[in-house]
Amino acid sequence: MKNIILRLAILCSLLGARVCFSQNASSDSTTNDHLTAIRRVNSQLYNGPEYANMLAASMQGHPFFLSNQEQIGSIRYNDGTYSQVPLQYDIYHDQVVITHPTSSLKIKLINEKIDSFTIANHPFIRITHDSSQSSALQAGFYEILLRNQLTIVAKRSKHLRETHHQRAVIKTFDSVSSLYLYDGHSYHEITGERSFTASFKQHKSALHKYAATHKLKFTRASREQDTIELARYYLTLIH
Repeated sequence: MKNIILRLAILCSLLGARVCFSQNASSDSTTNDHLTAIRRVNSQLYNGPEYANMLAASMQGHPFFLSNQEQIGSIRYNDGTYSQVPLQYDIYHDQVVITHPTSSLKIKLINEKIDSFTIANHPFIRITHDSSQSSALQAGFYEILLRNQLTIVAKRSKHLRETHHQRAVIKTFDSVSSLYLYDGHSYHEITGERSFTASFKQHKSALHKYAATHKLKFTRASREQDTIELARYYLTLIH
């Protein structure tokens, strides 16, 4: 009788272990299926060529927008939308860079497959020669500063400046921004107050008066904000 009871206990124990193993296997399978689904969805995103870091000890600064660290953003890429993606935007080469999720490999996305992206709450769109209809605008990524009946975009870039110090060549990244106004027909570069008002001859007098009253100087430091303020004032004139 004791042997029967012992055998039943062992059998129950084995059955319990089998059920437990089956549950764990099912759980692992579900997890793996979920990870596989994520990789399948993102496979279109992580398929660009390797990004080569150009930084050297003799260089000062970095080629990226705002920071040389990854920043959370979103991107419309190859007809897919991806959010909460760590991004870097190399504005020296005009390239969007991501890190592969399972390694430290840096990938540069293919520009022609990028419609738009946002990095650190700064929205960018890709403008091509065909869509710009203007020789003043080069194909590439532009930050949207204002989008209404008027559109103002900024081209963010960096140049390398070389200086010589004790027989050594020091290269420094300098930030450069160019502003462009889209009036519904084509893009025009905005270099100052006159280049802005030239697009709106009917309201040129009112725009100059507003700029003088509000002391919009269009200096190198204030040109961006002054352009946006004058554009918003123009919108009040046509409503």
